[in-house]
Amino acid sequence: NKNDQPPLFQYNQIIPSTVPSTNHQLPNTKVLGKLQAGWQFDSNYRGTVGADFESIVRGTYTSSSILTGISALRQDTRETTVHADLRRQLTNNVSGTVGLSTSRREGSNWLQPVVGPNGVSNGVVDMTTPAASALFMPTQADRQRDKVKVSADWQPNEKLNMQFVLENGTDSYTAPTNNGLRNSRMNLVDVDWTYALTDIWGVNGSLSQGKQSLNQAFYAGTVMAYDNTNWGVSVGLSGKPTATIQVGANLSYLDDTSVY
Repeated sequence: NKNDQPPLFQYNQIIPSTVPSTNHQLPNTKVLGKLQAGWQFDSNYRGTVGADFESIVRGTYTSSSILTGISALRQDTRETTVHADLRRQLTNNVSGTVGLSTSRREGSNWLQPVVGPNGVSNGVVDMTTPAASALFMPTQADRQRDKVKVSADWQPNEKLNMQFVLENGTDSYTAPTNNGLRNSRMNLVDVDWTYALTDIWGVNGSLSQGKQSLNQAFYAGTVMAYDNTNWGVSVGLSGKPTATIQVGANLSYLDDTSVY
């Protein structure tokens, strides 16, 4: 329960200048729930299923604050996620896991901001005929998210251990208009390893590449695609020279590129 109550002051005025506005308070109540069950089918297979629930109630909008740039807000949002994983011991030193998850976020009616003392009207945006240029926050819009993840653990000997991860996901957004963020996609490839030089000293490293793509639509037929690609590599050293002292060092490099 976040009770955000900063003092309210008039910071700016919008056109016409006769309408002053203050900062706004952002209280919210978040409820999280998780249910998970696992089953060992035999010595090689283990399954896990679960469901997660998240609810956010944002309280009453600050009446003296004027919202600009956004066409509507939601007071409540709810998201439910269902996921399942299957893990198999492939050999004595290799195991793999395949996981699937799907989630759906929905919310209460959209409250329309108004210029005046109320900040947000008591009515709701007409879901069938909103203004042609209306914009809705993607963090509050209805969203369908689907993800698949494949991982593997490989320990060829007592000194070396490696982990591999492949992940892919898609998001689809639904709002009262076709403007704003419509869909997105992400994928990730990651390799991590550790190697024991001695009983005291060890080295570790990682190599990863991730990509995220977003497709947006704007008023008057304008569209925009945004792609972000990053890859990184790291190497580290760790050790415990005495029973009470543990030391370590890490060197990493990250390349991040965004294209519009």
